[in-house]
Amino acid sequence: MNKSKDRTLLNYGSLDAGFYLATETLPVDKYFQKVNIDDEVYPLNIESQKRVIEEEKVQYVITRERVDKKAKQIPYLSTISQHYRIIASKDQDYEEKKFRYVLWERK
Repeated sequence: MNKSKDRTLLNYGSLDAGFYLATETLPVDKYFQKVNIDDEVYPLNIESQKRVIEEEKVQYVITRERVDKKAKQIPYLSTISQHYRIIASKDQDYEEKKFRYVLWERK
């Protein structure tokens, strides 16, 4: 990603874990991360992120998913996979939970 001329990024579906800082990237959308408010209460956040993906406004997308027994599917995963392909993933333990971060690149 750091070798790319277009390093636009969206941290989809979760709070930012420092990815914008680590990649020296500025967000391209007001909703550059998912805040801790339920989608039913504040749907604009996730709807805006979905629109960024559908319109391919960013070169890269980072998703986070649980990989333990309480895992649930990432919302709009099929939409992401229509426009982006997986180029890297990394598992991380956090507070007795296991997460997988996935880096997607625009097709």
